[in-house]
Amino acid sequence: MTKDEDFNIEKYLRELADKYCEDMQEDEKVKLLDRITSNEGNKKYSVFENRSENDPLYIVSDKGQKVYELSELSDFPTAEQLNEMEAEGKLLPNKEYVSDNNRGWLEKFKRNRYNKKFRQHQEQEKRVKGIIEKLAGNDSKISKDLAEILSKTDLEIRIRKNWKRPNASVIFQKSEDETKNNKAVLMVSDKLFQGKNQKALVGFLAHELGHVLDFSQRPNSAKTQYMDGAETLADIAGTQLAVNAGLDSRGFGKYMGDDYRKTKIEYNYTASGTFREETINIAYKSMVKVRDNERLSVKRKKGRKDGLKIMELQGRVSKSTDRTSFHPNQQTHLQGATFSIYGRTSDGR
Repeated sequence: MTKDEDFNIEKYLRELADKYCEDMQEDEKVKLLDRITSNEGNKKYSVFENRSENDPLYIVSDKGQKVYELSELSDFPTAEQLNEMEAEGKLLPNKEYVSDNNRGWLEKFKRNRYNKKFRQHQEQEKRVKGIIEKLAGNDSKISKDLAEILSKTDLEIRIRKNWKRPNASVIFQKSEDETKNNKAVLMVSDKLFQGKNQKALVGFLAHELGHVLDFSQRPNSAKTQYMDGAETLADIAGTQLAVNAGLDSRGFGKYMGDDYRKTKIEYNYTASGTFREETINIAYKSMVKVRDNERLSVKRKKGRKDGLKIMELQGRVSKSTDRTSFHPNQQTHLQGATFSIYGRTSDGR
């Protein structure tokens, strides 16, 4: 999409959002594009800057220029990965976990780890796959692009047991060689399958797939650059994916807003929950309005077309047929056929 030498992350994110906001009212599209680079929507490369060196997930990097890669899945380990980390004496590459404090983290991972043999996880994984198929299963530009990307990606779904909060996350590794597949791991909290949290599931998944759309289309030289506006982009793209699939992503926005109103926690790597809830609502309402207007236009055109056909049919009958010569049963049959055509027009089928 963008050449390596002239890659500008802010420009790129706005162009990507613009590309997928086709089905949107122009004034609201401009408002959403501005949110990607606004002071609240983009906290200017702040991710990782507040991590403590004692945090087992601490990663030394240039400020905000690094995102998680597949080799850094310590927060979402399989049982096999845990065994390997324990055998090697490392929690992350080049990061030893010899202290008692870090051993506490390892025990926590063992309790909460992903376990593909867990039957409930298998059922939840099947549900996630079904939603992804809907999001990538229509003729819209964004869904077609997502379907093509996923066809070239080895996607692994992991259900995280006892994750502290309802959450989801994706790690995407772009292939250096176009003849090989990309790799991605989608992590989903099992809490998103419980109670009212289920209303947020579609939006969480659509948001993470928005990240897949983003990172898969970057030049390789810029694949790990991160900007907080990428979260706003994923909210917008995820909403478009959901609307095109006939799904509602606003439960995700409501969860983010309610969480912020309850906790008042400002995360250093993304906009506040109320800002994100408002972004999703703006996108959803505008996209639905455009979609409904298009459906109404198609329905009207179809109604006019069917009406002309009916008039033409009635004209032919009146000119070529002497109704008085019809047998009563034949006359009734003709009238019944005419009424059934009107019926299809009136109820929109």
